[in-house]
Amino acid sequence: MLLFASLALSASAETERYYAVYLGDQRAGWLREREERDEETIRSMAEMRFAVGRGSAKIEIRIETEFIETTDHRPIRMSSSQAIAAAPVVTEYEFGDSAVRITTRQGDTTTTRDAPLPEAEWVTPGAAATLLQTAIENGKAPVPITTLDPAFGLTPVVTTRTLPTETEVEVLGRLVPAVRTLADVSVSTGPAGEEFWGLDGRLVKSTSTIGGISITMLATDRGLALAELDPPEIMQQTF
Repeated sequence: MLLFASLALSASAETERYYAVYLGDQRAGWLREREERDEETIRSMAEMRFAVGRGSAKIEIRIETEFIETTDHRPIRMSSSQAIAAAPVVTEYEFGDSAVRITTRQGDTTTTRDAPLPEAEWVTPGAAATLLQTAIENGKAPVPITTLDPAFGLTPVVTTRTLPTETEVEVLGRLVPAVRTLADVSVSTGPAGEEFWGLDGRLVKSTSTIGGISITMLATDRGLALAELDPPEIMQQTF
C-alpha cells in the first residue's frame, strides 16, 4: 500500500495527503504522505496506521518510512519503523559511495552492519515520480520503474504499469476525472493492482488483493482519514 502512494509526489515545497485504507468494504486505517523540499534535498515520508480484529482482540499495525535524496536524485538515507502490537523495529540505511550502513534498533538493542549497494540499477522516489507523471501526461505506458522502498530494505522493487486510459472514478460519492493503469509490483504475491491517477498527477484510488482480501486506498481529507473506526475481523475472512 505504501508503494502505491509513494510515487504520488508533487513539485511544491511541502505537500501532505491523506488516504483512507479499506480491507474489503470496511475502513481499517489511514495513510498520511508528506513531502518536504528545499534547495538541496527532497524528503519523502509515509505513515500508516491500521487495525484488524482477531476474535475478540484488536491488532494495531504501525508502519512509517522516510527517504531523503538530493534534488538531483542521489540517495542520502532512508529508514523504516514497523510495529505489530509490540515495540517498533527501526531500521536506518545510510548510503555511501560503495556500501550502505544499516542500523537496526528495537527497545534497548542496537545493531550496525555494512552491506553492498544494490547491484540492480534503481532510481530514488523523486526520480520515479517524475518518470511516472511524464508518462501519464504523455499518454504512454510507463517504463518499468525500479526503486527502493524503506519497508523492503535494499531489495529492489520493480513496478510495471500498463498503458494509462482516461476514465472517471468514484471517490467518496463523487466522480473524479482520472487515468487508469494496472500496476504489477515485484514484491507482491497478488495480481496486478488497479490505480487511478488524478489529472494533477496525484493518486486518488488504488486497489490490490493480498491473501484473497481486497485492499483499497481512497484519497480523502484529514478528518475522514483519522475518524474512529471499527477494525474488520480478519481471521474469519481468511477461513
